[in-house]
Formats: sequence, C-alpha cells, structure tokens
Amino acid sequence: MRETVEAAIGAGMATLGFSCHTPYPFPDGYYSGFRMTPGEQKTYVDTILELREEYSDKIKLLIGYEAEYYPRHFNDLLKMLNRYPCDYIILGQHSINNEYDDGYFVACPTDDIGIIEKYVDQVCEAMRFGVYSYVAHPDIATYTGDMSLYLEKMKNICEVSVETDTPLEINMLGIRESRHYPKDEFLALAGELGCKMILGCDAHAPSALDRPTTYKRAMELAEKYSLNVIEELTLKRPSL
Repeated sequence: MRETVEAAIGAGMATLGFSCHTPYPFPDGYYSGFRMTPGEQKTYVDTILELREEYSDKIKLLIGYEAEYYPRHFNDLLKMLNRYPCDYIILGQHSINNEYDDGYFVACPTDDIGIIEKYVDQVCEAMRFGVYSYVAHPDIATYTGDMSLYLEKMKNICEVSVETDTPLEINMLGIRESRHYPKDEFLALAGELGCKMILGCDAHAPSALDRPTTYKRAMELAEKYSLNVIEELTLKRPSL
C-alpha cells in the first residue's frame, strides 16, 4: 500500500482512493478467494489511516471498498464496513444472486439473456440503495447472444444511473489488458442516455497508476461516444 501511495504521488495525483475487494459476511466460513477476509479489515483500515497521516502534506487518501450487492447479506455487510472509518464504496457486481450458494460469475460468456437480466436487476437495485459512489465495470457481464437483446437490458443500468445520479466507470484495467470491457456498444448507449462517467484505474498494482497510454485510450473512447466524464466524484458513505 505504501508503494501504491508513492506511485500515486509520482504520477502527480492529488487524491488516491483505496477500494480493495470488500470482506463479505458469508455464512458457513465460505470465502470467495479474491477478497480480504473479515479478519483483515482492521489492518486494511489502520494501514490507510497511518499512511494518510504520514503523507498528509503530499496526497489525500480515502478509505473505500469495491463491494458487490448481495441482497441476502447486504445489511450485514454495511454493519461490517461501518465498524471502522469508511469514505465510500463502489459497486463491482462480479456475481449474481448471493454468490456463495447460488451465484454465477457474470464475466463468463453466456447466451442466456436471463443471466444478463438478473445482473441488470441487481445492479439497478444496488444503485437505488444510494450507498454506492459509482459502478465499477458496469459492462463486465459477457453475453454472446443477440446484441439488441443485450442492449435492451443494459439500457436499464444507464437509465437508473441517470435517475440516481450514480456515475458509471470506464474501466482502465479492461483497457490495459484488452479485456472484453469496456464494451463499445455499452459506452455508446451510456453516451446517448447522458450518464455521468468516471475513469476508474482498477490498479491491482502500483505500476498501473501512471499509464498515460491507457488514459489516452480511455479519453478517446469518451470522445468517440460523447461521454460525460466527470472530474470530481460525490462520495456516498455506506450507512444503514
């Protein structure tokens, strides 16, 4: 985390928000494998607080999480996050339903429009809670069927984004690694409907913070699809 802070300062950033994959209070000891455990939360927060004080004259540090919306466990998640200081959470909906016993990882290719519909419904419900500051990689779900059906469903995410004033992300990890997102057809839809958009670094490593080529490509996409890219984000605190 110190290396990440120093990389951000080296890249000329004035603010850095940490948003590691949140712990989740699943039952039966279930663990996803790609997130911190509940037992690691205090160390995560304490480390950021220490770095915030140490580097206070050089950069502003924010404490956040990337968190899915799982209806069955969501209130328990908010209680967990509020045990310690938290500035914001972002929505990164990697699975539908509740993951541990009935989930489906939405980045897996599928021609089942029902999976896309469920993904959209869950993302929209999450935005309406009003606790997520923005939606990370909203176009992560991979659909291999009729594109018109896909866009018909995904339009709801854009409409609720506008309705709730929740920005959507142009994901720079997807650009860096040439993933299936950001998806041009979805960006075009977001541009047409006037969604607020934000560039999300999705760093995963300190070296990802200073990638001018990635930034340039993201801005080219923004210009191509007339996207409303915002420079300042209104943070929503994840309170019950």
